[in-house]
Amino acid sequence: MLQKTGNGALKKWVWYGAAAGVISSTVIGGTFVAIYYSVKATIMTNAGMMIFEGIFSLLASFFLTYLGIGFLRFADLERKWTTKLFTNDV
Repeated sequence: MLQKTGNGALKKWVWYGAAAGVISSTVIGGTFVAIYYSVKATIMTNAGMMIFEGIFSLLASFFLTYLGIGFLRFADLERKWTTKLFTNDV
């Protein structure tokens, strides 16, 4: 796609961005896992653990809902940008 639009020189930056995304996701995920196990082992009782898991479940449902809405809008954006990129109407 970058070659077709004349932006082939930006290919390495796309790969850098992808690598940065994978690394940051791994770090953030590892941080949440570390917090979970440290809190579970030291502080939480059974009731407190249920509350902790409930809060993370709510956070996950909000993130997934936001992601789902973004995917529903993606089809319109894809059509719009394909038209802009591959026609000379700019």
